[in-house]
Amino acid sequence: MRHFTLIITLLFFAAIAQGQKIYLDSSVYENGQLESKGLYYQMGNNSWQWGVWEYWYENAKKKLDLWSDKTKTRYLNMWLPNGTQILNSGNGYYYSIEPDSNKDDSLVYQIKDSTKSGEFKRFRSYANRPYFLIETGFYENEKETGIWYFRDTVLKTTIITTYKNGQQNGVEIHYFMDGKLKDSVNFLNGKQEGNYKEFSNNGIVIKDCNYKGGRLNDYYKEYYPKGQLKLQGQYTQGNGYIKVSILSIGINGSRFLTKNRFIEDKPLKQGIWKYFNDKGQLIRTEKYLNDKPL
Repeated sequence: MRHFTLIITLLFFAAIAQGQKIYLDSSVYENGQLESKGLYYQMGNNSWQWGVWEYWYENAKKKLDLWSDKTKTRYLNMWLPNGTQILNSGNGYYYSIEPDSNKDDSLVYQIKDSTKSGEFKRFRSYANRPYFLIETGFYENEKETGIWYFRDTVLKTTIITTYKNGQQNGVEIHYFMDGKLKDSVNFLNGKQEGNYKEFSNNGIVIKDCNYKGGRLNDYYKEYYPKGQLKLQGQYTQGNGYIKVSILSIGINGSRFLTKNRFIEDKPLKQGIWKYFNDKGQLIRTEKYLNDKPL
């Protein structure tokens, strides 16, 4: 850790010379035990963890040492609650907990030279029940790589994804718990690209459409559970607005606001859309031009 301390000392004086603010911050548990301490670097209205941060368990045993700046985090040392060291001088394993309303996820990363490189495992606990393995994958220099497997017996789903350089590239496949195909779509640089098909648990296609750059484009079809055509139409992409949720933080707390955002690749309904009943009879048609009914 001496190397990181020297870097922090040099950057500390450089920041002061540039008029930036560096301050010590800490947090404590309800029992008064120190939970974490470290430095924050402030530039204008923005601030971030900076330098070496130390963390402890509620029983006062050491938990974690890491190094942070604006762009990256480096993992140095970590201990389990019983005192066993699982990460030593940047090599070993690091874990974090992601709590939710009805479940907790425990994420375990292999660390090499203080970065996430190697195997990854996600364990899940529902309603404080024992953890079970639900996801495996690999990291290379902090980025997801290769084939990742996800299987949750509570959600009753299995997912296989492929990553390259931190982005999804290749086919993503969802399966029902009995192993039957649920849906599949190709990804290119993190966005859906090409044909998408969704199946019922009886193996019948219930949706067939196409994506371009992560958004609907070209043909679109839906089917009834027994396979009869339900509707068909076509999309093109063009200028338009979509609704997005934006986190707003103010003096009265934080909340999500819904706003319109302009994009150049919004899916736009075009031409004649046809709707059928489950007997195959045409029940209505709609005509669109650039998503507007005619």
